[in-house]
Amino acid sequence: MGCGGGNMKIAVIGEEDMLTLFRMAGVKECYDNEEKFDEIMKREDVGIVVVSGKFCKKLKNKIIY
Repeated sequence: MGCGGGNMKIAVIGEEDMLTLFRMAGVKECYDNEEKFDEIMKREDVGIVVVSGKFCKKLKNKIIY
C-alpha cells in the first residue's frame, strides 16, 4: 500500500510508562515485548513503528537506523 492508501496504524514497543502515554494519545497497538516486532513488521495496516531505546538495543540486528 502506498502513501495515502488508507488508515494506517501506529504500533509502539516499549516500557509500560511510555505505552501509557501513547495509549492516552489514542494508540491501540502498544506492546511491552520485543517478540511482537516481527509480527508488526509483516502487517500492511501499520505505517509507523515506535520503539523505545531499551527495546531498540534488543532489536538492533533487525532495525536499520
